[in-house]
Amino acid sequence: MTQVFLSGANGFIGAQIAKHLVEKGYDVIGSVRSTEKGEKLKKQLGSAFTYEVVPSFLEEGAFDTALKKHPEVTAFLHSASPVIFQSDDPENDVLLPAIQGTLNALKSAHQYGPNIQKFIYTSSSAAMYDYRKRVNVTESSWNDVTYEEAKKNSGSLYGGSKTFAEKVAWEFIDKEKPSFTLTTVNPVYVFGPLAFDDDAVDSFTSSSSYLPKVLKTKKNESVFEAKGTGVDVRDVVALHIAAVENDLSGKRLLASCQYWDTQIMLEFIKKTYPELGKDLPEGSPGSIEEGRNSVSTFDNSETTRLVGIKWTPLDKSFKDAVDQILRAKEGR
Repeated sequence: MTQVFLSGANGFIGAQIAKHLVEKGYDVIGSVRSTEKGEKLKKQLGSAFTYEVVPSFLEEGAFDTALKKHPEVTAFLHSASPVIFQSDDPENDVLLPAIQGTLNALKSAHQYGPNIQKFIYTSSSAAMYDYRKRVNVTESSWNDVTYEEAKKNSGSLYGGSKTFAEKVAWEFIDKEKPSFTLTTVNPVYVFGPLAFDDDAVDSFTSSSSYLPKVLKTKKNESVFEAKGTGVDVRDVVALHIAAVENDLSGKRLLASCQYWDTQIMLEFIKKTYPELGKDLPEGSPGSIEEGRNSVSTFDNSETTRLVGIKWTPLDKSFKDAVDQILRAKEGR
């Protein structure tokens, strides 16, 4: 049985990766921050999943012990990542931890993963472009933010952290020439259901939390505004698994499907779930096209060709997430 190591195994993307790997017959060793989280995942995933507690992957040698215990691992999937958008000390709270966390994983894999052949790194589309500019993004695009700008400007901080962390990963491969190859997966906003229904009451995080927030908006309230390009979490997972199973060394895989905004979410709920929709506000009808024309565009035809993936429409992502939330509420 093929064994793989997965950091951030209990995250939104990480848990879905773990679930799909187990379903495909892999033995998965996942890193989690606590025994409690590890035991919960083990109960959900079964005997093909084991875990190692790594309280902080920002510590030097964070994954050393875990990998020493599992020398048979053939792939390292690094999905753990700090998500911080603002800080009083951007360099020490966000930039350096993002860089160091990535380096720690790579160093551990290099020193204590004798059979690791592939390192798959969950990066972000934020490493490919500056969201404040309207550009066309492809697999070869890079965010042109500077380190100094990211330190001083909160609007550049998250994108900077993702950009510099990914660049450090490619530099590590170039300089250290480890026995493994590197593939990155760079998702846009990620939507869809959680890996397990019993987490769906309160575990949606980051972009996946936008839909539950829209659902909770009262009729007399304004819907918060957010927009961009989205992708289904299961498609993000498919790219990770494709990188494990195929030769995608040196590739950046851009996970992107279609435009979304909170008005689209609102109108989807009203149309698909009339009983829920009657308690929601109208939002801003007619605003969608203007929003669509104001954001960057994404051309991931190279990723589509390499992986042969058929991208999941966001309507399905939204529906599966809402259905899961409703099931979780009924099961309380």
